[in-house]
Amino acid sequence: MSLINFAQKELELINAFDGKGDFYGGATGKSVMELIECFSKQGHSGMSAPLISSLFVKLADWKPLSHLTFKDDEWHEVGDGMYQNNRCSSVFKDGKDGKPYYLDAITWKYPNGSCVSGTFENITSSQYLKDGKIPKTFYLSVDDNRNIIDRGGLEEVFKVYDKKENTIKS
Repeated sequence: MSLINFAQKELELINAFDGKGDFYGGATGKSVMELIECFSKQGHSGMSAPLISSLFVKLADWKPLSHLTFKDDEWHEVGDGMYQNNRCSSVFKDGKDGKPYYLDAITWKYPNGSCVSGTFENITSSQYLKDGKIPKTFYLSVDDNRNIIDRGGLEEVFKVYDKKENTIKS
């Protein structure tokens, strides 16, 4: 079976070509098939296919491929002294010389599997970057009373990030 045939069948199984299973008015299947056909025509081997698809997914998701530099040309002011990174839109800093922080450093995961951003035990989802490495999101377990269960994971967070104190009570 070719990649094109495989993709077609899989997309049909989830109703990606009609309005029933597709929030995009039936265009999801068509859009994905266009990408699959282009990818298939390029004739990738078992070695190049994972590399190309991995790079494509990161770029299509607006993720940087290399470390952030934090140089002035990597920022733009989005209003009132707040700056946003041009290469990673979830990295900000307060003021031109402010310390960069990543909004999605921590995602809190409830027992039912739902995930949220916010503040738990005075620890906020956004944390200061220690360096220009590509930001990483940690998924930490919490209970229904907003208590952090995953203490070991929290220790891992602060190996990568400098703690940003919560300034807003939630």
